[in-house]
Amino acid sequence: MKEVIFIAITMIAPISLFAQCTKVIQANNGYSVTIQLNPVSLVMPSSCPGGYNYNVNINYDVQFSGRNIPSNLWTLQGEITCGPNAGIFFDLPNNGGSGMTTTTGNPWRTFSDCATATPQSIGCNAFDIEINGPGMPNQTVSCSFALPVELLSFNYQNLENGIELYWETATETQNDFFTIERSFDGLTWDAIHEVEGAKYSTTLQKYSYLDIPKSSSEVIYYRLRQTDLDGTETVSHILVVKLDNKNTSLLAFPNPTNHQVQITGADEFENWTLVNAQGINVYEKIRVISNEKGSLHLDLNDLTKGYYFFQCQGRYQTIVKL
Repeated sequence: MKEVIFIAITMIAPISLFAQCTKVIQANNGYSVTIQLNPVSLVMPSSCPGGYNYNVNINYDVQFSGRNIPSNLWTLQGEITCGPNAGIFFDLPNNGGSGMTTTTGNPWRTFSDCATATPQSIGCNAFDIEINGPGMPNQTVSCSFALPVELLSFNYQNLENGIELYWETATETQNDFFTIERSFDGLTWDAIHEVEGAKYSTTLQKYSYLDIPKSSSEVIYYRLRQTDLDGTETVSHILVVKLDNKNTSLLAFPNPTNHQVQITGADEFENWTLVNAQGINVYEKIRVISNEKGSLHLDLNDLTKGYYFFQCQGRYQTIVKL
């Protein structure tokens, strides 16, 4: 078998599969507002011997449907509860849309776990959403949810007869099963195997699966899809595995980046793709600043924070948007 080299970014802190809080609020004049919220990460210091202040990054999706849809609501904001810290404020766009918002409460946590803490580990599991608009009286709706799985690791091992994928969980709540998904282009995914979950667990659980890919592709992508007992699904980050000794990596700098990135390493940057950790092409959210021979300069300002995977001419690079 060809030598396998792992090129995905190593994750030191626990990786989380997030439950989704969804609420539908109906106006009295024909339209409704669907709100989906996910607490995805914490904003905190890297060192905290005596405790720390933190805020929460929350992915949101706010959609209008029906008739008499207004151009804007009058009020749309919320609060999240994380363990004993309740009422941590965040704002949402009154005209809808999707993206990431960050709380502003900056509460204090009297622990020294800032290097490993996640929204799951500190108990961020309830939202209160305040909404008011045309045909919709001012109201506060609550949304509590169980966080299904805290994924400590998702990695691989190169064996003579295949690629062994393995992962560990710290906690599981209503976890029915995992589905291993594989892709040869980072866009189209196939489910290749299911592994039964522990259902409910607060102790370390270890899982593995040996994949024997039969393809001439130089790169293989893997991800985990986790399914709850009620059918709710969440998806992990993507592993990128290279199947030969050729140098197929591009160079991206700065990386991680806040706004712009310059990519080199290909003769021509044509028919390139950039997908997020869920395998969705985000090309429409990117502005090309320049595309010259051997160099592509991109503005990523409209992308949300996270991991992205760039491909061009059989070469690739992982880009981290801060």
